[in-house]
Amino acid sequence: MMDYVLGVRLCNACRSTEIVKLSYAPEPVWDCVQTSSFTKKHRMTETDFALKSEIDDLLNRLYSLPNDLDHPKVQRCIARQIKSKIERNKHASALIQYAFYAAVEKQKVLNGQKLTRAEEVQSRLLSCGWKNKYIAMLKGDSPKEWNRLVNLHKPITTQVWERLYPKLLRLLKFSKRRAKFARAETRRLDRHKVVEEMLVQTRGTLRASVEMASIGHGSITNNGTAYMPFPTLVELLDYPVFKDLIETDRSIGATKIKFLDNFIVVSKAIFDWRAGLEGYLAGLVNYGRSIRKRECYPGNEFIGEPAQISSEFTAASYAFITPQNSILFRADSVFLYDLYPLQVVFYPGSFTQHLDKELKTPRSNEDGKSALDSFFSKVKYDTQGAGCAAALLKELGRPDVSHVEMEALGERFICSRCPSRTIHTWTSLISHYLDAYRYAVTNGSQIHLRPRIVFNNVHDWNAWSERPLVRLLNSQEINAHNARTCSIYAGGRTVACRICSDIKVPWSDAHMLTILHLRYCHDVLQPVVGEHYFNLSIEYPSSDGQILGTTNTAYSGS
Repeated sequence: MMDYVLGVRLCNACRSTEIVKLSYAPEPVWDCVQTSSFTKKHRMTETDFALKSEIDDLLNRLYSLPNDLDHPKVQRCIARQIKSKIERNKHASALIQYAFYAAVEKQKVLNGQKLTRAEEVQSRLLSCGWKNKYIAMLKGDSPKEWNRLVNLHKPITTQVWERLYPKLLRLLKFSKRRAKFARAETRRLDRHKVVEEMLVQTRGTLRASVEMASIGHGSITNNGTAYMPFPTLVELLDYPVFKDLIETDRSIGATKIKFLDNFIVVSKAIFDWRAGLEGYLAGLVNYGRSIRKRECYPGNEFIGEPAQISSEFTAASYAFITPQNSILFRADSVFLYDLYPLQVVFYPGSFTQHLDKELKTPRSNEDGKSALDSFFSKVKYDTQGAGCAAALLKELGRPDVSHVEMEALGERFICSRCPSRTIHTWTSLISHYLDAYRYAVTNGSQIHLRPRIVFNNVHDWNAWSERPLVRLLNSQEINAHNARTCSIYAGGRTVACRICSDIKVPWSDAHMLTILHLRYCHDVLQPVVGEHYFNLSIEYPSSDGQILGTTNTAYSGS
């Protein structure tokens, strides 16, 4: 590399011997020495370098003069040397400026030559039958190879082209294959999207639901429609018909026609998927029933094979009910879902809603499990809930009825074990019993610390067989119940149970209901104010809409 300040161009070997640090010269003559900062790599704090021969020549001349820096001859020599240094610096600046502009011009020429070569290469490729889009893809797919082969200043001759074209041909074929795969993947994604949309439309077309027949039952106010679980496309990709629809390279229009032509096969795949789901759930139910048989509760010894459900459905509904899955539709087949542990789940009903959310939730699938597998891990058969439901159904004289029919009855159920005035649906009634039962089990365990305190679990469906569990109200009874509820709360004050307060499980309600609570839960037949209960300064509002019980009322302790 040329050093314009020192005016030399040296190889590495000569640079090591000919270039020295400025400290090589005595400090008094440093200002006289021509130095450069670019001729050698900097080491430590040294940044200025000079030619060894120039320093030696300067020192030889100075040694021939008197040994006195203030001597006129010495001063003239130093002045001449400094003037020479200034002139050389000016000359070096001019050279550097010239070299810069020369390099810029040279680069322009080289860039022009490279552009000419690239245009020549592109022209020759076009004449060989390659399209511009493939050449552009080559530049994008293999930029380093393109620059190495094409972006050179050497012109394209026939001999150069004969060596260059085979290399470009290999890259062009690679880009063409890659583009083909990319287009195929785009078409596959388009088919996936259209099949997914048609599958959603199929859900509406099939109307996969179970509903009650119009049998003229005075208590049934709606058909209790319950929609069946329905898969997403991801869950069906392993079925041959869907694999063919997605993977076979055909147009969107042809894909739609193929889907419609194979509608029966598509429907069968959906039914098969649902059969697998129902088979797993039926296994949970049967296993749970076998556990209940082993429990020593009254009546459990009579648990046998379940009878067919007695509900009457529409003709279309029976397409979804088989001897294998009918056990799932029973009103005493109760499930729990981990994400909502305090809610009971029935099939299909709320079960379908939870499954829809699970299937639509984005998943990484790193564990290799499908969304359905993930859902299975969160669903459990509620043995306790099933036992409660079976006991209530037995008392209602409907042991083999379906959950669809019980939900179709609407809000008509009253708990007979506690003073609660809430009117329930079937699902909320089961939740009420289970919540109250578990509440009593949890808090009743504290009574061993206080002798003589009675805390009856009045919602234990296996105890107090002489007491009823539930009532099913007709329309007239509902009106009478609501009127009675209004009279109980109207203008009344809140009364709290002293016994429950003492064991840190506060319970409060209207005066009459608190008296009933003391009788049922604590066996207090003649409660005394102050000893068994006390008044609270909370008045109930007089609005009927606020004081009437609803199915969402939280259990308050009885």
